[in-house]
Amino acid sequence: MLSILSGCANIIADGMIVGQLIGAAGLTAINLCVPVYLVLCILGSFFVSGAAISASNEIGQDNDEQAQKYYGIALTACLVSSLVAPQFDDITMMCLLYKGQEGKNERGEALDQ
Repeated sequence: MLSILSGCANIIADGMIVGQLIGAAGLTAINLCVPVYLVLCILGSFFVSGAAISASNEIGQDNDEQAQKYYGIALTACLVSSLVAPQFDDITMMCLLYKGQEGKNERGEALDQ
């Protein structure tokens, strides 16, 4: 709960700084990224919490080897997802940029229709 609260405070601070220094375009970019960021954080929290519960159950049953396996699986999954998630961000950004360029030429000027 505390991590989500601190993340929200970070987003508010980012929004204020970017809004003042860059303007509306930067603030729009922040607001487009925030929902994706929060979903990724929540999914990561669910996964890690489940792994921690399973590992603690195994530790309680004196099965440290299985607990280490759960920990290793959780760590590996987090590392792999941290490598895969930015690829989706790149794809999403390209789609958004393409969508914004519809009806414009190479220089960004509106086409006469």
